[in-house]
Amino acid sequence: MTEKQLLALCAVQACTLVAVVGLGLTPLALAPCVAAAALLAALSKKAEAGDEEVLLFVRELLRRRKEGLGRALSGAASRGYSFSAGIRRMLARQRLGAEPSGPRGSAGDRSLAELERMAAAALASGASLVNGLERFERRLDGEVRKRNRARSKVGGMQYITYLGAAFFLPLFGGISSTILTASTSMLGLGAPAIAHGFLVAIGAYILAVLAIDSFFTKPHCTPLERVSSILTPFSISAMVLLASAAYMGYVL
Repeated sequence: MTEKQLLALCAVQACTLVAVVGLGLTPLALAPCVAAAALLAALSKKAEAGDEEVLLFVRELLRRRKEGLGRALSGAASRGYSFSAGIRRMLARQRLGAEPSGPRGSAGDRSLAELERMAAAALASGASLVNGLERFERRLDGEVRKRNRARSKVGGMQYITYLGAAFFLPLFGGISSTILTASTSMLGLGAPAIAHGFLVAIGAYILAVLAIDSFFTKPHCTPLERVSSILTPFSISAMVLLASAAYMGYVL
């Protein structure tokens, strides 16, 4: 996901959450936030290049090593990678005699940015890139293998964490607040204030869980990426929490 997309997503989520918490709007006010998250996530699949995709591209370049760097880049880019258009622009600039600087990878595309710098330098100097690509391929392959092993071990637990924090905990929290409101009303206590404090405590706990999970599972992401990774499930969680608290009373 690009920096502009991340910034737009964070802005929409933050503004909607502030409006809901501060003004007491209906839980349906969070719908635009969730829709924006889904839209930007769909866009990011086309805009963001993962290490696995970059690794495939590097291996394609190595298979075409005898064609020369320019032809190898052009031929590999024709395979339809998410960054193929940027590679073509870099080659077009080189053919026109301009500085062959490629598009800068986003903060989450560090391997792509490194590959672009290597290719741009080799095109500008005419030096061979084969040895550098081989070292880059071995290092990136090792990183991908380590990441995949880690994902296979913690991936299931991470899904359980997100499912619990974004759905089950806020759902039962909203139900509990409805029961708490009814119970304190019968005792003549300040039911709205108690229920509000309970919802705030549940929301703060969910936010803390998501933040801790983000720091442990994504230690190298940028601050903007971290905020987005926390706000996206928290927005869904807040919608479930407020919706269950607001409407479960009609069911019970």
